[in-house]
Amino acid sequence: MSYEDFLRVVEFIKRDGTDRIGLIGGEPTLYPDFDKVLETLKNDKDINFVTIYTNGLLIDKYVELIKDEKFSLLVNCNSPKDLKSNYEKLKENIKILADNDINFFLGINLYDENEDFDYIFELLKIAGKKSVRFSVSLTNEEKEEADNIIDTYRKNKPMLFRFLNKCLENEIVPHHDCCSVLHCILTTEEKRLMLKFHLLAKKNDLTGTLTMMRECSPVIDILPDLSAVRCFALSKNIKVPLFSFESLTPLRAFFTRKIDNYAALIFASSECEDCRLRLLAGCPVCIAYKAPKLEKLRGVVREFNK
Repeated sequence: MSYEDFLRVVEFIKRDGTDRIGLIGGEPTLYPDFDKVLETLKNDKDINFVTIYTNGLLIDKYVELIKDEKFSLLVNCNSPKDLKSNYEKLKENIKILADNDINFFLGINLYDENEDFDYIFELLKIAGKKSVRFSVSLTNEEKEEADNIIDTYRKNKPMLFRFLNKCLENEIVPHHDCCSVLHCILTTEEKRLMLKFHLLAKKNDLTGTLTMMRECSPVIDILPDLSAVRCFALSKNIKVPLFSFESLTPLRAFFTRKIDNYAALIFASSECEDCRLRLLAGCPVCIAYKAPKLEKLRGVVREFNK
């Protein structure tokens, strides 16, 4: 995205009074005009909250700009095995952020069932943080090929609870990204463990922790070609030209109508049909899992309406 297009996007986002924006990638700190982007947002009186999603390796270059209170960082921490020599750089930059009182959080993607996760607790100690954001990561291929979505969640449960137990041992409060933990696949003991985090959050005066049921709504990600998608996980599903809409409000309504309303009719698996929790609170299964069935369902509805 050119810097000029970035300015147009910011003006679009502000049209309906939205005062927050997220900078994502790839890695946003690699953007050649990233300093200009930060300066622009810092001086924009209509934008009050800016979240930067980064791997943290180059963020030391922008410390003076991100000291402004409107900036918040989510540093996604990759393992020493993946970062190799760059892991020491990550540790140094996390310390720089902490020493400069910059508003930041640490995050981790859970994808390796053999990972010991010890490194994230080392980084949290350096950062002086008592909470961590996590996401159980799956490839788009796994989402597209999932015949039984619930089984996919079950397959990843041992890895998830190995991580959660380590969080409890280290008195770290975990916050999940996007999809919440599915209540329907948990044992009584696992539910009890999750409730312990609510007590730990209260003890450390932290708000928000694990939830077992939560539906998502359109986030709106804007791509470099100025097309908009409901969220990055559904970037292969429906793309629309951003400026064919007047503001974010009708754009969100469009994706709700074209994706969310149909996704609500699709069961994650046959065992979900009579789920009381789904009927009361909605199912938090990632809609991206349902993407292969969405177009088929839309086609059925179009045929019926004829």
